[in-house]
Amino acid sequence: MKKSLVILILLITTLFLISCSPAPSDLPPSSDALTPSQVSTPQQLKEITKEPTTQTPPPSLPSSPAATQPAKEIIPEPTNPTPPPVTTPLPTSTPPTQKMKPSNLSAQVRTTPPTLPPPIPITAFDQFTGSTIDTTKYNTQLTGNSSIHQNDKILMQGNSNNGISWASVYTTKIYNLQNDYNLSADINLSASVETGSAHAVLGLETLSILTEGKNPERNYCELQLSRDDKILRMSKTIRHLEPNTPLSGTLSIYLNKNIGKLSCTFNNQTITQYQEPQSGEYYGALRSGINSVSDGGGIETTGTGNYEATFDNFFIKQN
Repeated sequence: MKKSLVILILLITTLFLISCSPAPSDLPPSSDALTPSQVSTPQQLKEITKEPTTQTPPPSLPSSPAATQPAKEIIPEPTNPTPPPVTTPLPTSTPPTQKMKPSNLSAQVRTTPPTLPPPIPITAFDQFTGSTIDTTKYNTQLTGNSSIHQNDKILMQGNSNNGISWASVYTTKIYNLQNDYNLSADINLSASVETGSAHAVLGLETLSILTEGKNPERNYCELQLSRDDKILRMSKTIRHLEPNTPLSGTLSIYLNKNIGKLSCTFNNQTITQYQEPQSGEYYGALRSGINSVSDGGGIETTGTGNYEATFDNFFIKQN
């Protein structure tokens, strides 16, 4: 169809050009036919020789839609033209906030040294539930005529029928006197004493003192009951209690290593003493017994009488 249309237009254009051409009679005579009489002057001769080169060309056809369409029809256009790809301009720079923001999956770089957690305190608390002493936590030691039982609390009993009497329960865990420590227990002491005194003791003691059944030397807080007196005492400090004071309550001992101060408290009554740090291994101890000790704690001998003491809610903490 397109080819036929092009041929038709070309035919019409050819016919139009032929019709507009001048007749042979109108053309100027050829230079061969000119005679000297016809060329009278050099000017006329010049005009005659130039006329073929200056002949006016036939007027061109006016521009019309029909005449311009064939140029478009010669080059067929594709049926499904592909649009040119759209190119998105890349940003010339990245905002500073995007550069500084780390990826969620990127490794975090620590810029400051880590803060170490405080040391975990060595803490123990026991209510002595049941009727069996936990031998993974405690050892026991008996001296003279004494006994130890557990029945939801620790019960120690003894008398002086076989000389000095001590009953001891002490921890398998080792403590020291270089750091702060805090011990407490609920204690009840009763006794019938003729000579000497009965004791209920809480403290940190050496293994030799515990296993040999000796009077405590230092780092202890003690309730002492004699025939005529009730005493709250430490190795260097004592306080006489009122005669009607019940020997039942919470006994505690605390060391503040910064000032070297050791405190012993029973039912809100406190005594203190200064004590230098000491090396060695120490064990948390609960003890009860009966003996007779000379003034100043020099010599330990046999007392006369019997005693009974209970211990419960045993607490130890050392930083």
